[in-house]
Amino acid sequence: MTLQRIIHVTVNDFRIWNGENQWNLVDGMNVLYGPNGTGKTSLWEAIVAGLLDKHTGKHNVRRRVKGTSDKPKVEIDFMVDGTVYRIYKEFGNTRPQSQATLSVNDDGWVELSTDDVALNDCRQLIAGAESPDLSGTIRGGLDNAITNHL
Repeated sequence: MTLQRIIHVTVNDFRIWNGENQWNLVDGMNVLYGPNGTGKTSLWEAIVAGLLDKHTGKHNVRRRVKGTSDKPKVEIDFMVDGTVYRIYKEFGNTRPQSQATLSVNDDGWVELSTDDVALNDCRQLIAGAESPDLSGTIRGGLDNAITNHL
């Protein structure tokens, strides 16, 4: 399993992107262009943070829109081996202020895992690596969760 494509990105209050902003990405090449300071790097950082970064920690303060205390949020729909997944993250300093959820689209979104397990499961999907430490999770591991919901 490896990442085939990113389908849709929604960013809320992330760096330069104030409020809700959405992008539908087409199959093939997508090009970001525009003058300096228009949010190209902020969008790229939101995608990387959504797919790979921790959702808790003091480092998340830099992800806020400057001058606000709004919690940055990222939601990414992506495809792996023909299956569509969604990772949703709210970035905060501590657990009550942050959350992560990984879901699969099975005629509607079905939650597979949350918080640190969601982060690890998403990383596993993106990297395409088998991760034996997931087999003992509450959900029974990513492979079992996908099999049970598809």
